[in-house]
Amino acid sequence: MPQTVSSGLIPWDLTVPIGSAAQWTVTFTVPYTGAPYSISGLTWEFVVRTTAYNGSPLFSVTTTPNAAGTITVTSTAVLSQILLALNPAATQSLAPGQYALALWSSTNTSAQFTWLSGSFFAAANAQP
Repeated sequence: MPQTVSSGLIPWDLTVPIGSAAQWTVTFTVPYTGAPYSISGLTWEFVVRTTAYNGSPLFSVTTTPNAAGTITVTSTAVLSQILLALNPAATQSLAPGQYALALWSSTNTSAQFTWLSGSFFAAANAQP
């Protein structure tokens, strides 16, 4: 089921049934005014790791579609948002439990920034 969150560096905890598709919309606004915050020209990456400080991502999603999913960016004068879509393959091999997540812009550059971070809960799910 799609969820919408507003922008800002806030804890972001997600629960996804293992092997299921999921999507979230993140809208970026200027505090107090509600005007769109420009995200034009930024690159994006969503990662899930075993822990926040440990090793390679278990899976990663960018604006280039892959088996794990894709990020779609909308940046106009009236709307700044991303749509994060996970495919079932992203979580299919995860054991039930808690992992760490982060939504980054401009990764691996001097301008990299963490917009959202928190816990990613892979929930046990009866498979079809």
